[in-house]
Amino acid sequence: MAFKARLKREWRFLRGLSRTLRRVKSISGDSANLVCDDLEAAVAKWRQRPALIFEGRTLTYGELEATANRYAHWALSLNLRRGQVVALFMPNRLEYFAVWYGLSKIGVVTALINNQLAGLPLAHCLNIAGATHVIVDAETSPVFEAAKGLLEKPLQQWHVNWPAGRDRVRLSGRA
Repeated sequence: MAFKARLKREWRFLRGLSRTLRRVKSISGDSANLVCDDLEAAVAKWRQRPALIFEGRTLTYGELEATANRYAHWALSLNLRRGQVVALFMPNRLEYFAVWYGLSKIGVVTALINNQLAGLPLAHCLNIAGATHVIVDAETSPVFEAAKGLLEKPLQQWHVNWPAGRDRVRLSGRA
């Protein structure tokens, strides 16, 4: 890459970094303004526009909001509250972001667990995250089951059943 092109790329990166730092410098651990508040503003502005595109599927801001709201209502039905931790142990998919977004709407901390972990490293991450619940899918459930005996305390496991279609997602729990 030519020097001029590298310089231009670095300048663009630094401008973006500067904008990001200006936006987040006032945020503290007990801030009332959350990332989900910025996302809700984007939903209000661009409801019909694509928010996420992954593996040939597109989710508009409106669809992302609706899916996130379902997860938020699900978490509230379990009496999960601000500051509690839920581990998310799933592979990448459009819904992954929606789960995080929905939980963040009610202030629940989502521990994003690397789905390539297994055994003792997985148990270690779950232990230090301080989670009381874990969300898994068909791919990660057997890996979590194998690591359960290594956990310091039991976690409430929630299994996400992805439908063949796009719309309804079902969460079922087991101890």
